[in-house]
Amino acid sequence: MVEVATGTLIQPSERIMHGSQMDPTVMKVKLVKIVPEYRDILPPFQPPGCDEGDTMVLGDCTSWVMKWPKTQIRLGGVF
Repeated sequence: MVEVATGTLIQPSERIMHGSQMDPTVMKVKLVKIVPEYRDILPPFQPPGCDEGDTMVLGDCTSWVMKWPKTQIRLGGVF
């Protein structure tokens, strides 16, 4: 496991994101800071609202609310 970003977990009142039911294996997160060495990798899921056909890299996802796999989330880490 490598730390690539920090962010805020968003506890949804319902498990719905942009009109779609969220899988129980993901959380909503808002990315705050990306480790510079990893800014060019793809996020696990493209952010909702990303233009169809476009691909955003992690460095472009700062401040976006997006799904993130729970298995890749660690609490309390600071870089």
